[in-house]
Formats: sequence, C-alpha cells, structure tokens
Amino acid sequence: MSAEDKNKCIQECNDIIKYPSEVPVNKLDFCDLNDMSKIWVRKYLTALSKETLGRVRGKFSGALKVPNAEVSMDAETLLAESKEEKAALISELQAWLETLQSDKVLERRAAEATNLNTTLKYVPNGIWAI
Repeated sequence: MSAEDKNKCIQECNDIIKYPSEVPVNKLDFCDLNDMSKIWVRKYLTALSKETLGRVRGKFSGALKVPNAEVSMDAETLLAESKEEKAALISELQAWLETLQSDKVLERRAAEATNLNTTLKYVPNGIWAI
C-alpha cells in the first residue's frame, strides 16, 4: 500500500478511532450522575478536603500564635484520616466496577435464570379441574 493510498484511506475513514486518545469523551456534569455516584464523589471530595486542610495546618507545624495564647492544630490526624478514607473509597470503587464486568454480569444472570427455573418447577400447570 502506498503512502498516497494510506492518506486517502485515512481521509475517507475519519470517523474510525485509531488510538485510545482519540476516543470522544464528553464532559460529565455532577447533576448527570446517579445517586450512588454522587455520594461517592462527595465522600472523596471530603477526603481530599481533609488532606488539603491537613497540609495547610502542617505548613505552620501545627502551632499558631494568637494574641495572649498559642493554638496547636493537629495536621497529622487529618492527613492520616484522609489517606485511610481515600484508600477505602478507591477499594470500594474497584469492587463496584468489578461487579460491572461482563463475565460477572453473565454469572449473575445465569444464577438468576437457574433460580427462576427451580422456582417455576414447583408451580403447578395452568390447567385446573374442579
């Protein structure tokens, strides 16, 4: 195939995705998420906020001078909590996404069909004699 043919083919087939970076991804608004996703995003945002606040408090070594006193802020606790919360949320998200894999969905549907067939086996036929 010549370079001319290749360029012609690329121009004719411009709607074909050739690289992962070419996948059109639209911006997703928060209001478009379902309720479970909104809750997860809020929890993750809270963990990120704790981390940011912990870093800000840690900048001053946890001690601030106020008139007639000195205030001590615990930055390490906030950083540790945020790290734990983020790790828990990421593992929760991974478990959630694993249940959406096609093989897991097929397994659940097969189990559901088997249970339905087992249940229907004990249902009497629709012919009733009085």
